[in-house]
Amino acid sequence: MLLSIFMVLTLCYYLSRLVKKNAIAFWIFIFAAYALIAANFFLNSGIEGSTAIVCLLVTSIVFSVASDLNKLVLTLIQALLFGGLLYHQYDRGNTYILEYPDRLSEYLDQYMTYVISTAFLYVVFEVITRKYEKQRQSLLEKEQKIQE
Repeated sequence: MLLSIFMVLTLCYYLSRLVKKNAIAFWIFIFAAYALIAANFFLNSGIEGSTAIVCLLVTSIVFSVASDLNKLVLTLIQALLFGGLLYHQYDRGNTYILEYPDRLSEYLDQYMTYVISTAFLYVVFEVITRKYEKQRQSLLEKEQKIQE
């Protein structure tokens, strides 16, 4: 699963930075992120797994890069997706949900998901901050040239 996530992120980076197709990269990311939430839910023991952490990761990224309207719409869609998954588990129990083989696996999954999510958020926010600083510096230089 990590390999497919890396491939999608690489594709999104390529589309947004090199081809300048930001909207296409954004929507590919959103579709893949929602698929990841669903897959994580069914492969990692439903609500007992790390799905809530993954949902918060996706929400953080959406809030950092989406327009205001997209933030609202995507947050509602994600809430419906997460609620639907929870209802599925409530209504059907653990049907179609793979459970952890032991307690150690559950704790390792929770911990590793947290660490990977935190590292990913660090990278995302670092890229955003650097881009902001670069644009800020460019504007300051242009303003200085105008004043001269």
